[in-house]
Amino acid sequence: MSIENSVDDFAYLTDPDDDEFRAFVRRQPVIGILRNPGFEFSRIGSRIYRSPLDSVDRAFHQVLIIGYGFDSNNEPYWIIQNSHGDGWGVGGFGHVHRRIRSGQGSEFFAVAYPIIRGYPRSKDEA
Repeated sequence: MSIENSVDDFAYLTDPDDDEFRAFVRRQPVIGILRNPGFEFSRIGSRIYRSPLDSVDRAFHQVLIIGYGFDSNNEPYWIIQNSHGDGWGVGGFGHVHRRIRSGQGSEFFAVAYPIIRGYPRSKDEA
């Protein structure tokens, strides 16, 4: 059996709604593109990151979104992995605020996910 690991293309969603966004993350990790995260993002620790209100779209940073959840105060978040190594966040992972109400938009400017021909396969093909 041969397994091909090539990505055919990427699809981009701008300002996705929460239901659509979670559906993609349940299938596979996706790339999240943050607007100008700045100094607070570099010092995230175990806190949930929120974009500054005055954030402008001059600089962007990409992270890998691998899941989602709620903290002990029932605040929703995305689980991300950053490219800054193990010293960032908690072992290279962190949380970004997740907006779950319709019409609120997202902390992410856009999300990108790979398109792989024939994936996901139907249960009949597995």
